[in-house]
Amino acid sequence: MYNTLHRIYTTLDFKKAEDIDIIDITDLSVISDFFIIATGDNFVHTSSLSNILYKDLIEIDLKPKSIERDKNNSWIVMDYGNFIIHLFEKNTREYYNIDKLWMDGKVVDIK
Repeated sequence: MYNTLHRIYTTLDFKKAEDIDIIDITDLSVISDFFIIATGDNFVHTSSLSNILYKDLIEIDLKPKSIERDKNNSWIVMDYGNFIIHLFEKNTREYYNIDKLWMDGKVVDIK
């Protein structure tokens, strides 16, 4: 699993996503084991990040259970079961502040 998380982190970092956080929520929720949260510059950037991650993870035989987007691509959720990727525009991330909602989770230092 950590190889996959590292791959996701590296891809997001290479594609200039900001504030990339990986949170272990295993002990807090049954919905998933990890949240990966990242910020894009604008709706084009967040959409591009999701497309690149989708293609990158398909290469290692990982297909999402679902991908949900708000109408402006300001929040994109990619559900892979064991991990869920949240891609936000900056203002949307600040508004919903899911980092704070899951602050009891363990931040994973994947670098």
